[in-house]
Amino acid sequence: MQSPLDAQFGPQLPGQFDFTLLFEQVMLTIVPGGVVVLAIPFYLQLALYEARKVRAGFLLWLKLAIGLVLLATHATSLNLWQRASLFRSDVALAAAVMSLVTSLCIMVILYISHTYSIRSSGFLSLFLTITALFDITMTRSYFRRSRLDTIAALQATVIGLKIGLVILEEVSKRALLPTESLRSSVSSETVAGFWNRTVFGWFTSIMIFAFRNELTIENLPNIVEELNVKALYQQFVPRWEKANKKSRFALFFALLRTLPWLLIKAIPPRLGFVGLQFSQPFLLFQVVIAVGKETTGEVGSGLVGATALVFVGLAVMRVLYQHASYRLLTSVRGILITAIYDKMQRLPAAKLNKMGAITLMTADVQAVEKTFDFLYEVCSSAILVGLGIWSPSLFVGPACFLMLVPGLCCFIISRFLGKAMLSARKVWNEEIESRIASTSTILAQVKGIKAMGLSQMMIDHLQEKRQKEIEISLQERRVRVSLFASIAFSYVASPVIVLAGALFWTRTSNPMNTAEVFTILTIVHISSDPFVSLLTSFTFWSGGFASVARIQEFLCAEEAHDTRETPRQPMTDETSESSEKEPISGSQARLLTPFAVQFSLVAVTSAVMGPILKNVSLQIPWGSLAILWGPINCGKSTFLNCILGEVELDSGVVTVGTKNIAYCSQGSWLRNSTVRNTVIGVLNFIDEWYREVITACGLDIDIAALVNGDNFWVGSGGCNLSGGQKQRLSLARAVYARTDIMVIDDVFSALDPDTAQTVFTNLFGRDGLVRRWDCTVVMTTNRLQFLDDADMIFRMYRGGRVQHQENDEADRSSASGSVHGINELQQGEENDSDSDDDDAGAAQTRRRPTLPPSVKPAAGDLELRNAKQKRKYGDWSLYRYFLSAASGLTVFCFVSCVAISAIAQAMPRIVVRIWYAGHENDHNYFIAYALVSTGRILFNSLNGAIFFYLLVPKTSEGLHYELARTTLFATLQYLGKTDSGELLNRFSQDLALTSQMLPLYLLHFIHVFFILLVDIGVIAAGTSYFSPIMILILGVIYVIQYFYLRTSRQLRILELESSSALITHFTESSSGIYHIRSFRWQKAYLEQLYEALARSQRPYYLFFCGQRWLAVALDLTSAIAAIILVLISVKVRGDASQSSVGLAMYTLVGFTEAAALVISAWTTLETCLGAVSRIKDFATETPIEKDTLKGPEVNSVWPNNGRLDFNCISTSYESSDGSVQKALDNMSLTIHPGEKVGISGRTGSGKSSIFMTILRLAEFNGTISIDGRNSKTVAREMLRQRITTLVQDGLELRGSLRFNVYPFPGLKPSDEDIIAILASLGLEDHVTRHGGLDTDISDLRFSASQKQLIYLARGLLHQQTTDTRIVLMDEATSAMDNDANSELQDLLDNAFAECTVLQISHRPESFRAADVLVKLDAVLYARYAYQKLPIAWSSSRSPHCQIGRAINQDWGLAIVCIDQQDGSTRL
Repeated sequence: MQSPLDAQFGPQLPGQFDFTLLFEQVMLTIVPGGVVVLAIPFYLQLALYEARKVRAGFLLWLKLAIGLVLLATHATSLNLWQRASLFRSDVALAAAVMSLVTSLCIMVILYISHTYSIRSSGFLSLFLTITALFDITMTRSYFRRSRLDTIAALQATVIGLKIGLVILEEVSKRALLPTESLRSSVSSETVAGFWNRTVFGWFTSIMIFAFRNELTIENLPNIVEELNVKALYQQFVPRWEKANKKSRFALFFALLRTLPWLLIKAIPPRLGFVGLQFSQPFLLFQVVIAVGKETTGEVGSGLVGATALVFVGLAVMRVLYQHASYRLLTSVRGILITAIYDKMQRLPAAKLNKMGAITLMTADVQAVEKTFDFLYEVCSSAILVGLGIWSPSLFVGPACFLMLVPGLCCFIISRFLGKAMLSARKVWNEEIESRIASTSTILAQVKGIKAMGLSQMMIDHLQEKRQKEIEISLQERRVRVSLFASIAFSYVASPVIVLAGALFWTRTSNPMNTAEVFTILTIVHISSDPFVSLLTSFTFWSGGFASVARIQEFLCAEEAHDTRETPRQPMTDETSESSEKEPISGSQARLLTPFAVQFSLVAVTSAVMGPILKNVSLQIPWGSLAILWGPINCGKSTFLNCILGEVELDSGVVTVGTKNIAYCSQGSWLRNSTVRNTVIGVLNFIDEWYREVITACGLDIDIAALVNGDNFWVGSGGCNLSGGQKQRLSLARAVYARTDIMVIDDVFSALDPDTAQTVFTNLFGRDGLVRRWDCTVVMTTNRLQFLDDADMIFRMYRGGRVQHQENDEADRSSASGSVHGINELQQGEENDSDSDDDDAGAAQTRRRPTLPPSVKPAAGDLELRNAKQKRKYGDWSLYRYFLSAASGLTVFCFVSCVAISAIAQAMPRIVVRIWYAGHENDHNYFIAYALVSTGRILFNSLNGAIFFYLLVPKTSEGLHYELARTTLFATLQYLGKTDSGELLNRFSQDLALTSQMLPLYLLHFIHVFFILLVDIGVIAAGTSYFSPIMILILGVIYVIQYFYLRTSRQLRILELESSSALITHFTESSSGIYHIRSFRWQKAYLEQLYEALARSQRPYYLFFCGQRWLAVALDLTSAIAAIILVLISVKVRGDASQSSVGLAMYTLVGFTEAAALVISAWTTLETCLGAVSRIKDFATETPIEKDTLKGPEVNSVWPNNGRLDFNCISTSYESSDGSVQKALDNMSLTIHPGEKVGISGRTGSGKSSIFMTILRLAEFNGTISIDGRNSKTVAREMLRQRITTLVQDGLELRGSLRFNVYPFPGLKPSDEDIIAILASLGLEDHVTRHGGLDTDISDLRFSASQKQLIYLARGLLHQQTTDTRIVLMDEATSAMDNDANSELQDLLDNAFAECTVLQISHRPESFRAADVLVKLDAVLYARYAYQKLPIAWSSSRSPHCQIGRAINQDWGLAIVCIDQQDGSTRL
């Protein structure tokens, strides 16, 4: 029979610090047992539908043995309860039976979870742990009651058995996996036990490895299988297809339906965290009460146990919900990036460029991740706010509602400030974009800038734009400081106004005691932050869902419609992706139709240029070579794109024999890979065929000249190759694919005539390689000599007409075809569009502005890898480097102000402690409390003002100048082997970090660091015995952060590096989408995306895991501190007072967050300092052009004759892979004043190297004397400014036409001089019609040939204004047709009649006025062999020519060959 008191439900046994037996038997035995019984069907389902994954081994038998002992123990306990007399009851017997059934269920779960799951059962481990705690409670109760000692002993045995099972469940099952591949591939997290996973013990091994070694992507462990990108995307696709695309939330709900369990999994621990978090104020209340009065040992022990339960429980709940949340975010990231890429492959190219897939997969995906993370925070914040209003009402009544007032005020103020910040940010961003655009343009043309001596001018130009940007940024900074003050007001005013309401309203007759005051302050502290978050959530939601909407709009965008027909497949509205499912081969098509390509009444019209193709009908038979030719902008590329299915037809039908077409564009799409991998693409390597293709494309000579051969990296977009090499490499890729149809778009434009003829004959001649497999080739070209080998010739006219010609007609057309003089050329191009590639349906009525050349930010930044080792250990000198531009006094004032602000933040709590240490009824202390609280607002505002107005502008300006100076004065060799996109990253990403993110993180870190120091002092002051322990805990925190930062730095850099590789894949795929679709490589590139994304997910996910490891370590440290504080306070007491302990406990509530904030802020700051590190390394390690000046000062008119003496000149260059290639070898020659020298030769033969040595752009051995003075004794910038240089690619800067035609320093030409030059070039009318000299050059809408005339105008003005005597021209008239070139040559000959002129050209007719002709024919290592050129000129102005020691006074023209193989010079 049960005791009457124990027969009550309780839960507390009256008069005792114990539970009633009825409560324990129901709540601690029957209810948990019922949960286990309900879980059994899920485990049985697992056993039925899953295969065995783990061998039994000794581990399983040991678990089952312990389970069997547990079963026997519960059976014995049931027997004893049956025989019990005093405490026996029906509930007691039911509880004993349930315990027996539970132990049996535990054995079933043990077997199934061990055998059918690689991961140990988290449910079982958690159940055993919780019930073991329950068993401890019951064991204590049983021992406290007479005649239950035996049952108590059995219950103690149960505790030991359960702990044993928990330990065994933590043992890894990796060794018991059936295959070696599975044992090596399974992640450490998967095989870790539940508690090992919970406290991230498995991650400790990674931390130790990273502490001792350098982390790389390759040595990072695999992540959990549930995050497999391909599997997740395959689950998402059917849910997205079924979604209602008209709904704004279609994508959001499709993601939720794909990941329901990950979403739900975080909810229970999040609710548990909220509950435990709100138990802290009441725990504080009880501890303060206990300190103020005598308590029994049991009560003190109970408070210590409750403290352990609350703080350790908080650590567990926090890590469980955050880890589940971050798993969800990682999964969302993988799904969205894959979905964006998959959709990108099916979009029209024009729409793809406009929709910005790169921005979507970076900024917008991150915003969506934050939206999902914020989803949990909003729900928990709502609960916390509700509890935060209810809980204080127990102490202060209606005054609890006053805590909402500051939050509402802050919300209203923040709304106005938010709008102001958006407006200021928009203006700032526009100025940033303007500076980056100008920088991009300069970087894209840095070679030309250096050649013309404009380096310092461009530095000053960029610095002016940076200063303007900083000035504009101060508007945003002012708003931000106001926002800081608003947020500080919310946190400060809430406790002040609640205490005021209690003191002067609801508790006037019943003053609050110390325990109540600190409890109220703790509740307000816990609730105020969630309330502000809840109010501001609308802004975050709108921003997050705006990103969701943008991604959804992208995924719902209309896809490219492939309107082409095939012989077995009628025209449909399906996309290219759907047509990919049943491709037809060329061999099958040949049996169905005699034609490879057919146009039937095809019409394509553009709103810009009218008809592009007009009722075109033609047939191209299998195996034929069809060549299209015509004037520029007549629609040749549009014609080819119709064959590729990339143009939407207005009418008509295009029929192709197969949709698997090899495509080679004029723009030479190349990925950043090796030469070999570029050629073979995604195909298998066949050595014999590969070598045959390389030889036919003339690449064997180029590859042999490379140290690494075909393992040479071509660079981003082929930046390490010449234009001709890029085109031939792209052509080799098309040939290697060996398709039945090949489309070639003017790929010989960058080749010299000899190389172009050789490659064409090898591939497309009558016995060419491509002809051997009867391939159908459709080609566009303006090299009319190729028409002789064509089977079919089509001439295209402006207006959309395509005419089939016979060979004799083509010959006549090419001889008398439409060539224009300068003025005719301008008139023709006024009426044409900018390019062949205008969209057929472009809704524009006028020509678009033409933008200057620019570079794209590099996706894969090699400097990240170089910085990795440095960032592993950190570098304190970076802080000094970053702050060096600001004065020491400014830095000191800022740090001092932050320290005072941190003290001011703690002062209100300290005032309350003093107040309630014996002056509870003195309301003057409340006034002091309110005043010091207000001081926090003032100091926060002052911090921001000093930091943003005085310190940040100086650092931002200084770092930018270092970058600009280093970049524009770097050696050309360094710039040549450095990706321009990486340089742009320094000016965009790194400067953005150092001027926007880094200042915020630095301010935040210094602020929270001082707050943490103050908190430690406050906690240590809680009791004298606790001070040394707090010092020890401080040491533990230091060790934790030191250990953690080593890993987090490396993981963060790896995450950035792998993300860069991912962006590279996106960028390259986007720019080459025509090629990917024509080759039908979509699936292969999607698989590459899966691989790149999987590599990126590993450091991304493990970085989150590192953060969770840190959170657990700090939470457990905080729990230890709380336990020790409570233990000392209630057990030892000493000099502890209620107010001091209350203040210490109140501070401990936020201590974990403060410590975590310090370390996470430090980690983020260290990551941002990576940008400072890269800038510093770039500024200190980049090779700079250094002048070692000797001899007399250079006079103002030097050089006044123009004589050039080359004496044994040798030079070479180093490519990006480290290989050294010779350019010139022991060259000697003399050029007399006024001579005109023509330089020609094969692509890559070293023509430009001659100019580079003259301008000292390349280091060389030997001497170059100009008018008798060694060029090395003249400053480079001065040397280049004293020579008029017209570079091959021209130079177009962002700005006005006036700035572009004369960007040089010194005296400027008058408007009359500029207009006269423009008039001589036929540009005056165009410029006048479009706004004049002060119009932005992009708004003048110059065509390619018009731009080249602008470059010529710049050269003419420079020579005229500065009276230079040496002129260097590199392909200065390459964009002109023959007649226009002839007129320009006459103009240039007259303008430069008194000058020494060196001219590089592929056109022999450009050398008609030359006195000397130098032909370079590159062989291995830039050796030169003589090859006689046909000469069409018979006279020259020069009476003699001297080259080296060879002199001939009788020849009017000297044809010179420099044979550097044997060092001789021949005439």
